[in-house]
Amino acid sequence: MTALPWNRRLPFCPACEQVRKPVKANLREKPYSRICVTDLDGTLLNCEHEISPPNLSALKELGEMGVCRVAATGRSLYSLRKVLTADVPFDYAIFSTGAGMMNWKTQEIILARHIDVTMVEKTFRKLVKLGEDFMLHAPIPENHRFLAVQGRNLADFNRRISIYQPFGEVWNGVYPLPWQEAAQFLVIADGMDEALCLHLSKLLAPLKVVRTTSPLDHVSLWIEIFSPEVSKGSAVQYLMDALGIEPADVMAVGNDYNDVDMLKLTKRSYVTSNAPEPLKRIYQVVSDYNNHGFAEAVSDWRTSF
Repeated sequence: MTALPWNRRLPFCPACEQVRKPVKANLREKPYSRICVTDLDGTLLNCEHEISPPNLSALKELGEMGVCRVAATGRSLYSLRKVLTADVPFDYAIFSTGAGMMNWKTQEIILARHIDVTMVEKTFRKLVKLGEDFMLHAPIPENHRFLAVQGRNLADFNRRISIYQPFGEVWNGVYPLPWQEAAQFLVIADGMDEALCLHLSKLLAPLKVVRTTSPLDHVSLWIEIFSPEVSKGSAVQYLMDALGIEPADVMAVGNDYNDVDMLKLTKRSYVTSNAPEPLKRIYQVVSDYNNHGFAEAVSDWRTSF
């Protein structure tokens, strides 16, 4: 890969410009009785990145029952909008693994958490020294923009650069970095290198280190690094507190390790059958993401009402 001109202006993103300044929203504008939160890729969305008719019906029925419907994804806001249109029946969307949250009906950002200026360059230098492939992501809402640093030059790393090429560039070895704050770092590693996640947790403390599986090759290890308070679970807790809803009235459906914090938070938690075996040993298992596992989980949850 060739480093792009450092002073190149990245393409304008109208969707992000609309929400450049986070707006305070009234979370209590509609009374909700319960919360249903679901991961997207590998859980609600099928292999075509679509919501199946049974899953869509389940979402609509929950809305009619006064249940707050929440999407919780590792996708950035830009990437989220590629798979969910504004008319999809969600009330809130947690994105970037809990770094941000949007009122999906009004399209207002109500939560944005960043790695602060004191930690960004320090963490960047540690990762450069480590020699792994990684990316530094811009602050929300433009955190689909990134600076890529080549280490081991893995295929999944290059694949991600290729997919999002208009929004990224390869680091040219020069400081200062383009952003003082950052939404996150993303380390892409060999799928067998599980020890790396533990090492990074110690090396980069107190930052939050979250393990997940590559949504591109479904094998590589993706290690997300956030501000200490970030997780899907903490974002769900933020919403529960704002809406006055207790854990007993919350259900969650997921399929990967970055869902664990929210699965632990709720009283009724499910994983799809395509989840890793360690998760299936802990949480109730429903059908896989191609066979309407979300609708199955909702149907089971409703028996407890």
